[in-house]
Amino acid sequence: MKIDEGPWELGPLRSEVQEFHLEVILADALKGAIAAKAGDPIHISGHRSRPGPREASVPPGVWSSVDLAVGARLVAFSSASSPHAALVFAEPALLRMLPSAPAEDEVRRALTLERAGGPLSARIQTVTEPPALSPLFGEYVVARLAEDTLYRDAVGFDQVMAWLEDPGRSPSLQMFVIQSLVGKVLLTEPNPPGFTERLALATWRVLSSTQDEALATQIVDTYLPNLLGLEGAAPFKSVQTVFHGDEGARTLGREALLRRPAGGARDRLLGWIGR
Repeated sequence: MKIDEGPWELGPLRSEVQEFHLEVILADALKGAIAAKAGDPIHISGHRSRPGPREASVPPGVWSSVDLAVGARLVAFSSASSPHAALVFAEPALLRMLPSAPAEDEVRRALTLERAGGPLSARIQTVTEPPALSPLFGEYVVARLAEDTLYRDAVGFDQVMAWLEDPGRSPSLQMFVIQSLVGKVLLTEPNPPGFTERLALATWRVLSSTQDEALATQIVDTYLPNLLGLEGAAPFKSVQTVFHGDEGARTLGREALLRRPAGGARDRLLGWIGR
């Protein structure tokens, strides 16, 4: 990679903006058509932003959070309809630029699943960790669930939830998928029986096994109270409809709650699980 950098200038919202020109080498086209082959040089122009002297947050922009140093390897996501390389990498078409690790491996793993055909539930058990999966792979899981499983296939949804709640899953992946699905099911309540309840059961099981404090806090304070109808507008879910007589999972869930600080949502969940 070669970079020709312009000066940093004052930008919107007290940020600083820099125009740059890159010469990069195409390593591979993972999906879609591009009128270039591996090893071809490609010239790209773009802009990146950084916080101004009095700002702490990183300004938006596809280039703002990636390393443009010589030797950097990046994965580009583009919405371009033309295969012309200049249009594929034009700023209006770029959806995201990510460091190749872990993005490249996760995109390749998702594409392998897609080429196998069939619903995600039939193939998800072949996806293992390590290496740890990031929220990027979680985006793929949520998108495929929405396309072919959620509210359509309760058995398939159960299979994906069983994969998700495995203690071997990375906490960042679990948090992304649970949070995304909680948002989806709460928007459509009342849902067909078995989907919100199965998501709640998976969330209880993740709480019972996770060592990640941030994930456990989100589960106790936000995800479970809303899924169970203890907060918000969702219908109330009973212990029986969530656990279906699985007293082992119920006991582990209660023990996980008892390890949490007393008060608030934790106490309401203890009252619910003790009914």
